Amino acid sequence: MGRWLFECQAITSTNSARSGWTLPVRLLLRCGDVVPLPPKALDVLVVLVDKRGMLVSRDELVSAVWPDTFVEESNLGHHVSILRKTLGNVDNGQPYIETISKRGYRFTGPVRQAAVDVQHPNGDERSECQPDRAQPSKDSPLAPILHALTEVAPIESSVMSGDGATAVLSIPSSVAIPTHASPLRWLVTGALLGLVLAFAVGWLVLRNRAMPPIVAQFTVVLPPGEVLVTPGQASAAALSPDGTRLVYAGSRDGLSQLYLRSFSELEAKPIPGTRGAMSPFFSPDGQWVGFRQASKLKKIALAGGDPVTICDSGGLLHFPSWGSDDNIFFVRIPTEGIVSVPASGGAPRIVVAVDRGKGERRFLSPVLLPGGDAMLFSVVKESVESSDDASIVLQSLKTGDRKVLIEGGMGAHYSPSGHLVYLRGGALFSAPFDLKRLAITGTGVLVKQGVLVSPVAEVAHFDLSSNGSLAYVPGASIGSKRLPVWVDRDGNAQPLPLPPRAYLHPRISPDGRQVAMEIESPAHNLFTYDLARGVLTQVTLDAGSHRPVWSPDGKRLTFSTPRTGRYIMWSIPADRSGPEERLTSIGFGHRASSWSPDGRVLAFDDNDADSGAGDVGVLEMDRDRKPRPFAATRFAEGSPKFSPDSRWIAYSSNESGRNEIYAQAYPGPGPKLQISIGGGTDPVWARNGKELFYRNGDNMMVVEIRLQPSLAPGKPRVLWTGPYARGLSSQCSPAGATNSNYDVTPDGQRFLMIQEEEDALIATQINVVPNWPEELKRQVQQEHIP
Repeated sequence: MGRWLFECQAITSTNSARSGWTLPVRLLLRCGDVVPLPPKALDVLVVLVDKRGMLVSRDELVSAVWPDTFVEESNLGHHVSILRKTLGNVDNGQPYIETISKRGYRFTGPVRQAAVDVQHPNGDERSECQPDRAQPSKDSPLAPILHALTEVAPIESSVMSGDGATAVLSIPSSVAIPTHASPLRWLVTGALLGLVLAFAVGWLVLRNRAMPPIVAQFTVVLPPGEVLVTPGQASAAALSPDGTRLVYAGSRDGLSQLYLRSFSELEAKPIPGTRGAMSPFFSPDGQWVGFRQASKLKKIALAGGDPVTICDSGGLLHFPSWGSDDNIFFVRIPTEGIVSVPASGGAPRIVVAVDRGKGERRFLSPVLLPGGDAMLFSVVKESVESSDDASIVLQSLKTGDRKVLIEGGMGAHYSPSGHLVYLRGGALFSAPFDLKRLAITGTGVLVKQGVLVSPVAEVAHFDLSSNGSLAYVPGASIGSKRLPVWVDRDGNAQPLPLPPRAYLHPRISPDGRQVAMEIESPAHNLFTYDLARGVLTQVTLDAGSHRPVWSPDGKRLTFSTPRTGRYIMWSIPADRSGPEERLTSIGFGHRASSWSPDGRVLAFDDNDADSGAGDVGVLEMDRDRKPRPFAATRFAEGSPKFSPDSRWIAYSSNESGRNEIYAQAYPGPGPKLQISIGGGTDPVWARNGKELFYRNGDNMMVVEIRLQPSLAPGKPRVLWTGPYARGLSSQCSPAGATNSNYDVTPDGQRFLMIQEEEDALIATQINVVPNWPEELKRQVQQEHIP
């Protein structure tokens, strides 16, 4: 491959001989230091740099990096996103990797190619950043020998110690062995070479005695078609206390499942009985895995057996952790206090309550410190929009005394190296911590960049085992920069004149004059946007409103909120002229999706089922207002939409093994027809009833429809292609057979889409760093933050 140089960065390739095999090694270096990158991301960079200045299509990149393997296009976008975060910008402010809309990517930075030069990662590449090449120290035991041997035209060789130090041995040509040498010259030459070798070996042995253990890392890659449940209420992955096993929540076609990966085995295995589970965590002895399934907290023995219900949380369950006292702690919403329950089962009790009088909104990530007498957690105040601005606090469980340890961060864990590790802005920081005095004793230090975090949903995707091993999902700080974008039927895009925020679920009013949207933050609320006046107005104030749906007359907004401890459906005048109305008090996870045109029936997503798969329900307003199932099977159904004549409900289901769009007669019984071919989510009817739109990956699909005398769908076709947010696509839950994240104008000519940071929510791998405390100690010594 050679070596490519751009600014102080280099991509280099050499060979490494291990166990008798010669293996290619490729590295990205910055000022001589290895920049950690997922292997496939580095492969993508190699292809782009090799074709620098030229457009490289998405298909070409996928074919080059994943030959003979089916890979979703989103996986490519995820790796490009990692590269952009890693490389930064060229001097002119432009990113190194340019996206060519709907076509591919181009590497734009200046590049020069150098000859292959086999060097240590911390060696000569530093010359790209430092004008003077480093020389052996005068205090090195090799210095006198090197000085004595230095002459004109030396022959250079290098000796490297395990910590990267390099001694350059310059053997002059005058002592090189001649073709016809006398025995005396052979003897002198051998003595000199033996002396040099003895000093070199002795020097390295002395240095290596003080060397810390080698810190390596490896990557757990999910199978094709499977993604991590990175939205949610806790990290998608957890390490066992001894650091030998990993449990994670993976999702395929929107349905989650827990998987266990033992590091002594090559593949992860599904944990039976955990379909629909999220937020996994280990027991202190590593024999059990706890998890959340709908509103229930459960556990399952890894030795085998059925899941055991510990409790019904009585609300939404966030950030569960299993303490050394055999109590499980979690944050419960809407009370948003920290709750504990015995792992053997029982009634949850509040351990720490939110104090509204002090401006506290909620708590995050409760973790017991060793000994079990004190707890770490984060406090989010009413005034902040991002948990990056939360306070990390320590509270005594004996006295109730609390003190702030760190301003600005979340997800704090204690490391056996004697540090608190926490996350801010997509990076891990470490601060020295005295476990006896329960106090921070030094300055915070940046120790790991590129960790997936949602400062809006307040979830940090990393975990530390009891022995200090680290597992993290590579990525960046996500979700706070989205834009509503108009897209016409040819795929041309024009953003609304709004600042970037975490917009979600745009819904166009029946008259086409307003848009209702949810804006995610630690306080989720609904807003309306007047398209003519350009005014954004907040409608709800409860800090927990989700998924707006216009009533057919355009006067009210229906939404879901957990203010009673369960997600049930409410209604409010869109102009805020009257009070809110609760539509039903029955159910746990009901989220409005579509009104029948006469306003008598509300179709909704029903997430009450223990399986977590999701069903479709209906609420008849002119009867007893008791929800009843419409499509309820062991598969995942969602995003129900009434046809304009009220006789059909279109929805997404994975009953065939992947998500497809179906239309089922309402109220039934009656036919059920498959509409999509080759996959489909997020159905939306044209308001004249002549077309049905849906998403298939980045493709906007359209099907011509005839409603009379009976439903007659045509053949699906691609209308346009664009990388816009799909499915639920929020930071609270994974995308799948859930509510559509776009809408269509009344005339069917434009689509209101959500443009998100590129594939920010797609995560397909977990990095594991065993023996991380050694690396942590080294970095803390080198990289202090002023």
